[in-house]
Amino acid sequence: MIPLSSQLWMGYGVRTYVDLLNIYAGNAEVPAHFRRTRSSALDFTLTFKYEIRK
Repeated sequence: MIPLSSQLWMGYGVRTYVDLLNIYAGNAEVPAHFRRTRSSALDFTLTFKYEIRK
């Protein structure tokens, strides 16, 4: 975390998700190139934290 002031902080990050390969057999309505799919994601995060002091 990066301090922006005495009570305010900023953080950042990158996350990736890769799922298992889906080898759905398909049917007559599903084209052949849709039978093999893989879901994946790339997330960028930006976080701000404000500390409340009593």
